[in-house]
Amino acid sequence: MTAHKFVPICMLLLLLVVGVTSQCNIDFCSTCSSAVTCSKCNTGFLPNADNTVCIDCFDNCTFCSQPGKCSECAQGFSLNPAGTACVSCNISQCSFCQAADTCTTCSAPFTQFEGQCFNCSIDKCTQCNQNLNCSTCSSLYNPSSDGSSCIQCLVADCIVCSSPNLCSTCETNFSASNTGTCVACNIEQCVQCEYNNICKTCSQNFNLSSTYNQCFSCNIPNCISCTTGNDVCDECQEGFSLNPAGSTSCDQCNVANCEGCNAAAECVACASGFFVDGLK
Repeated sequence: MTAHKFVPICMLLLLLVVGVTSQCNIDFCSTCSSAVTCSKCNTGFLPNADNTVCIDCFDNCTFCSQPGKCSECAQGFSLNPAGTACVSCNISQCSFCQAADTCTTCSAPFTQFEGQCFNCSIDKCTQCNQNLNCSTCSSLYNPSSDGSSCIQCLVADCIVCSSPNLCSTCETNFSASNTGTCVACNIEQCVQCEYNNICKTCSQNFNLSSTYNQCFSCNIPNCISCTTGNDVCDECQEGFSLNPAGSTSCDQCNVANCEGCNAAAECVACASGFFVDGLK
């Protein structure tokens, strides 16, 4: 007798549920909790704050976490860092694009180079270029000259090693010595130091001092080497000769077999076996 009383009640509840669901008039709603409220919207839509409207997620977004914010994009698209757009990402082996069809992060073991993904199978290599040559290696390693391998670099302050204990390019303010080490080189215009702050070679148009700790420009026109000061020349350019009065100028000298001209381009010193005409 009691069981018969509960049958109509259960049927009534079922009818009410069916009736409420069938009366869902909210566009893009897949499940209504009442005639005017939605509990679940269709894919690509999100209920508003009071669940009365299904908001359209922007193009190529498959799930919105809140209005204007996407948490998952459709296949072939990547979510931008702000979560406000799905950008095209049709690059093979790419896991994230920050701009349209420009890869930022590739799937392992692929590496990114200029927005594309390349298979990089070189041991210790973290980035390959489009020719599959290594351009960046992991810490304590550097690419070989042809990019075919990563060379372990055990030299302190070295950027590029040609072998584990031989540096070819050092950090700023350091120079590769003849022995392959990196030595301090804080001398202006010095391109190579042999020992700590002992210069071996100065940059073009600069000369090395006799103490090897300074590179200075030569202020004498047509002089290619000053070693005792920037106002005393040791060697002039071809076609010019040192002024015999004190090597303070390089004078034009087009006289054959002449080793020294004066400022008037007159020869005052001849090569061995020759003499100045009129002074014999």
